[in-house]
Amino acid sequence: MCLFTPPKLSLTTDGRLRLSRLGCLVLRRGGLPVQSTKLTALNAYVDPRVANYFMMSSPWASLVVCVLYVVAVEWLLPRFMDSRKPLEFRPLIVAYNFAMVLLSGYIFLEVCTHGFHVC
Repeated sequence: MCLFTPPKLSLTTDGRLRLSRLGCLVLRRGGLPVQSTKLTALNAYVDPRVANYFMMSSPWASLVVCVLYVVAVEWLLPRFMDSRKPLEFRPLIVAYNFAMVLLSGYIFLEVCTHGFHVC
């Protein structure tokens, strides 16, 4: 039984993306795709321009980072901070907010004066 035909992205010589179709995804008993164990169904959606980037070859690296983050936030860091007093960030936050107000004002003025200029 054919479930669907996953598309495949490829880069043409002139730099545009081309969308092509692969063969259909074959189902076995139980309704799970045969290729799901090797993640080939997901690989059909991979952008070839980022296939060799750090942490982009497999979803496992991102999953490990997410699990480590949850473990750190929910278990490690609260135990680490139990015996410590909270840090005082008020002066730093006030300075940051003031800098953001100035930057937002500058960006607003630039958009108003040059943002609608068409070359």
